[in-house]
Amino acid sequence: MRNRIFLGALYYYFWSIPFFFTSDPVGAYVFAGVLGVLATVLTFEIGRRVAGAWAGVVSALLFATTPLAVIDGRMAWAPATLPVASGAILLSVVVLLERGSVVAAVCACALTALALQLHIAVAPIALVVGVAMVSQAGRLGVSGLVAAAATAAVVLLPQLWALGVPPPASEAGPSISVDLVGGRIADLVAVGRDAVAGLSAAPSDWPGWVDAWLGLEVAWIGLVTLCAAAMLVGLSASAQPTGALAVLGTLASVWLTVAFLPVETWYYYLDASLVPAALVVGIVFATLLGRPGSWAVFSIAMARTAFVFWWIHTAHASGVVPANLDLLRLGGPAGDWDARARIPTVAARHQAADALVGRLGFTPPDIWARAHGPGFSDLDTDNGYAFRRAFDSRVPDAPSKPASHAVVAYRGQVPDDWWADAGAPIIAGPFEILTYEPSLAYDRARLLGCGGGSPPSRPVTEPLDYGDGALRRPQWPCSRPTVSIPLEERGS
Repeated sequence: MRNRIFLGALYYYFWSIPFFFTSDPVGAYVFAGVLGVLATVLTFEIGRRVAGAWAGVVSALLFATTPLAVIDGRMAWAPATLPVASGAILLSVVVLLERGSVVAAVCACALTALALQLHIAVAPIALVVGVAMVSQAGRLGVSGLVAAAATAAVVLLPQLWALGVPPPASEAGPSISVDLVGGRIADLVAVGRDAVAGLSAAPSDWPGWVDAWLGLEVAWIGLVTLCAAAMLVGLSASAQPTGALAVLGTLASVWLTVAFLPVETWYYYLDASLVPAALVVGIVFATLLGRPGSWAVFSIAMARTAFVFWWIHTAHASGVVPANLDLLRLGGPAGDWDARARIPTVAARHQAADALVGRLGFTPPDIWARAHGPGFSDLDTDNGYAFRRAFDSRVPDAPSKPASHAVVAYRGQVPDDWWADAGAPIIAGPFEILTYEPSLAYDRARLLGCGGGSPPSRPVTEPLDYGDGALRRPQWPCSRPTVSIPLEERGS
């Protein structure tokens, strides 16, 4: 949604919280992990209130071992807020329905207003909050309703102001018209498998048991649906029927919205349903099926834990997370299951950044002018975020004069004979870095025609001017430029 609306300033203040305690960019990833832990605690508390402490334990265990929740707890990105935001809102709604408390109503409205500014995918849950407010209007009274509405309006002010700001014009080129909704229901059913497969190696590189496990993940949505039906039938026998209804309503509102959203949709839009989905299964297995059902959930959780450990270890050992965006999209054209892009892990980014800055002496002004290559393009994301720690911790004995130029590529990506005359490359995790003296005198490049003069340079990246996330391109004075670049004189 970033190309359609601005979320408002609270989004940026929220994600700046870890940097009150550290300047290390890893702090944002730790913060995402803390949000995941809080979401687990909230899942337990909601389950405890709705169906008892044992249901809370079982539900929290299911949530904590859900692969999609593990992704959120390991990435510093906007969807990491969805589970904790939905859990906090749902807990407030459960307390509101239980007690008719004005404080709970104010909290539910304030949290919803805040969550809308952290990720717009939480919007369907606002309907659940609205229904809960209307159902408790008699207990809240006019003053309670006004207090809740006024609180929500105040918290929403930054987003209301931001809605008046036009979204940035994308430089990514015209989009291709495709059917974005076709096949979405099938993708929703298989989201547990496809999202994990889309962030794993190609199927040909999997151990055999991974295929079996991912086949079981396809059954997760079906299991949640069956448990939701059982929970709905058993509402009258529930210890807290209104709370159970709130859980079901939250789950249904998110699923139905994502299923029929007429725009491009990704798997993480469902992250707001992870907490209620775990609650539905946990409550049904812990209450309707008793202890045998609970042990079945424990078996699922332990198997998931073993799978997640393998999944994380594989990425850590290779230094990259393979990604297939077609598998991460809900609906739209089907892609090639074996196609994979590479996303470097945080540790791999730091290894390469330390080599470029600490060993080769690159500094902020020259690293973007003198380092390049397919590996560097993957490092130079989010406005050089990965280089921040390396620049800050640059040791005094680092080379005072940086290397002339450097190529960063993935190991094995460039044929060995290309490196033959350049010496051994520096190995940094999954990357190899080669330094060289260029034969092309880029500083003496000239335009032939097209107005003459020097060719335009790539605009300097401003960390606070992220725009729509597209790479900023030079502005050429004509559509078909010709550039003349002389060769440097070499002694050999």
